[in-house]
Amino acid sequence: MKLTKNIIIALVLIVLVLITGCEGKEKVLLERNLTVEDFQINISVKDLIIKTDKEVYTQGEYVYFVVYNGFDKNLQLGGFSGCEGEVYSVSKYENGEFKDYIMVYGSCEGLIGKRITAFEIIMFKWDQNIYKNLHSSVKKNVGKSLVRIKVGYVKDSVFIEKESNEFKII
Repeated sequence: MKLTKNIIIALVLIVLVLITGCEGKEKVLLERNLTVEDFQINISVKDLIIKTDKEVYTQGEYVYFVVYNGFDKNLQLGGFSGCEGEVYSVSKYENGEFKDYIMVYGSCEGLIGKRITAFEIIMFKWDQNIYKNLHSSVKKNVGKSLVRIKVGYVKDSVFIEKESNEFKII
């Protein structure tokens, strides 16, 4: 009897871990009923691909994008140093050129990164806000503009940055 009770408790705990471990991705997918197929990723490409779900967003609308690791090995995304932030940066078209806004702040020694396994797709949600500067956690809205998302990673000891498709915020 006691053994059966312990097995049931263990099974419940395993199910809870599995459910909460997937909560972040599933929540984002459910918010707009998005699936990976909505991003039309060519999974036969051996590269890191960053792609948004749309090409035009209204101000204040969440920008959903995926990062696909088409390589046959795991990668570490990001590589920025700071107190808190994201593994991606935002590149905004200003005065005839794209200007990068790193999505971390603070002078902490912490490394902001995320592991992506071979052939994995990770979905992100960006609220169209960028940090005003590296020393403040205060954000400002990116405003109407032409934008790209950038993600860096290390492959064969070389840091590489990839860009998403361009999209407009109107």
